[in-house]
Amino acid sequence: MILGLSLLAGDIIFEVVRAIALLAIIVLAIFLGAKLRKITDRKKAQKED
Repeated sequence: MILGLSLLAGDIIFEVVRAIALLAIIVLAIFLGAKLRKITDRKKAQKED
């Protein structure tokens, strides 16, 4: 019984850590995309001038 609960707790902890890691990757991708878009918009604006 105790072994089953510890395995369940370990599985829950693993899933929580995995979800946090995936969320962090998504947030980093959004920030990186915004930064790259600002750079390309700046280059396009300089090209048009």
